[in-house]
Amino acid sequence: LTLQVRQPGDRIVLSAGTRKLSRLMIDKKIPAHWRDTLPVLWAGETIAAVLPIETAAPCRAKRNEDCVIFTAERTED
Repeated sequence: LTLQVRQPGDRIVLSAGTRKLSRLMIDKKIPAHWRDTLPVLWAGETIAAVLPIETAAPCRAKRNEDCVIFTAERTED
């Protein structure tokens, strides 16, 4: 697992298909000045989550399945 900020063209797999991170953040009404600072969690070559707004469909925990919970908190410097 690795964390980094989004890059142009990054896409996440959702239950309704794939979506560009830029469009996802606009649709979720993430302020423009935060969009390039939100951590993107990568599992190999796949985006697992954009913290704290979305988890990729293949990475969501299933009922009665062991899982790891990640929490992100934004602090102002």
